[in-house]
Amino acid sequence: ACLVLEHGCEISHNDFWRLRMGEAGLNPKEVGWASVQLDGGIQRVLANIEAWFTAECQKLSKPEATTAGFSAVRLGIMAEGDVDQNTAFALATLSQQIASAGGTVILPANDPLVVNDAFVQTLPMEKNEPPTAAFAQRVTKPSFHLMANPASSWSETMTGLGAAGVELIIAVCSRHAQQSHPFIPVLQVASQDPPSRPFHADMDLLLAGDAPQRMEQLLVQLSAVLSRTKTPKAGRENNISFQITRGQLGVSL
Repeated sequence: ACLVLEHGCEISHNDFWRLRMGEAGLNPKEVGWASVQLDGGIQRVLANIEAWFTAECQKLSKPEATTAGFSAVRLGIMAEGDVDQNTAFALATLSQQIASAGGTVILPANDPLVVNDAFVQTLPMEKNEPPTAAFAQRVTKPSFHLMANPASSWSETMTGLGAAGVELIIAVCSRHAQQSHPFIPVLQVASQDPPSRPFHADMDLLLAGDAPQRMEQLLVQLSAVLSRTKTPKAGRENNISFQITRGQLGVSL
């Protein structure tokens, strides 16, 4: 269920989006529409939005659990600093196996892993390879994709990966823990070497051993999150963030 909300005086208003949807062959009647100004203010528009989603969700059939393999996986990967070689190798091997099986892996094009020797050589890919998807573009072709990213912000990058269609993000932390996405689980992992770093207590997984062992550890956690038997810590604690990027030329006043 999807609803488009306008303030009422912006350039990209609802009529604009109806026109663009029509040009793209989409039916505007399949989504909801709301306007802060036309609906009579914030409180009224919130009530209208809640009523619309309540009615739409009642029409939906209850989802059924099923067993799936790598072909059903849509994974995002992020790193907030340098990644050790064993972890990079494990992530590259995991990405390769998911993509080869018909699944999707998306990595921001400005991520530290893009210039990590172990990751690049294992996948394989060229350093600074051009993106195969625009920022926040919904990826429909299963494969390994580099997503263009005008942002350096963690929250903006997560938001872009979510819009691209990933259902889980593996975040490699090397200096400190990060925030999670509001509704896409973010599995935060770190290398156990060096041991006993303060932020390790906030991690969902401390990777140890050689690269194959680390990949196995990642697989166990990935399966648990996607099967909804595990909720990452940041999500449980409501330590979340969401930010639409202003792009390369946007400013705040």
